[in-house]
Amino acid sequence: MVTVAQYVEAQQIVDYFGWTKDGEQFILTEDSVPSIATVEEYVSAAEEEVEKETRRNWRDGFKSVVDEYHSWSYRDQAMIRRGIYGNIITIDLYYENIQSFTKLELWEGDTWKDLVISGTEGQAMFNEDYFIDKKSGRLYIHTNFPSQGKDNIKLTYKYGEFVAAAADDMPKPLKKAVYQLAGSEMVITHGSLFQYAIEDSRGAGQYQQLSDNWREQGYMQCDRHRSQKAYNLFS
Repeated sequence: MVTVAQYVEAQQIVDYFGWTKDGEQFILTEDSVPSIATVEEYVSAAEEEVEKETRRNWRDGFKSVVDEYHSWSYRDQAMIRRGIYGNIITIDLYYENIQSFTKLELWEGDTWKDLVISGTEGQAMFNEDYFIDKKSGRLYIHTNFPSQGKDNIKLTYKYGEFVAAAADDMPKPLKKAVYQLAGSEMVITHGSLFQYAIEDSRGAGQYQQLSDNWREQGYMQCDRHRSQKAYNLFS
């Protein structure tokens, strides 16, 4: 999934880390090193990582996930719910606020079977093949269990909420997480621009150590804002 930087503008990364050139503020352009396009790629990757870790998004519009893989086997007892409906597989998608499924494919040993085409969807699980709790992003599969193996469930879907200026509602700690996750990658490739951070680390902050520290801090911010799953509907 490819998106553009939206929660955080590329120049905000420069300002956050205090990049300078010849004693003046570093201004991103198409010809600067790194260029504005390069920094936007780092920021977009960090934003998507924050979305994945928190299972939420604040962008304006729906986003698509293509070929999200999950693994299941009969040994995964925690993923099976037994009750009046029989055995039900539960799969927690990477995101919540699901809008629609394009594909829900199960591996059958030599081919993929798409339940969106051949199955039926609904909460009355006596007769239906699957059901998606759209708010929590939890998928229930009642019949047509996949063949044993790794990555035997493949999903393509749209998620998100269409809210104007939604990015403005992103909590400040998560914007900081975007800075930290993007910075953790950029300090490896453009370390000289982070000289102040090296100096502030009192000699202990080699580029890799700074990268590891910022990445850990970014994930800690995500942990505090991670969306929690709803209770199992069919337990």
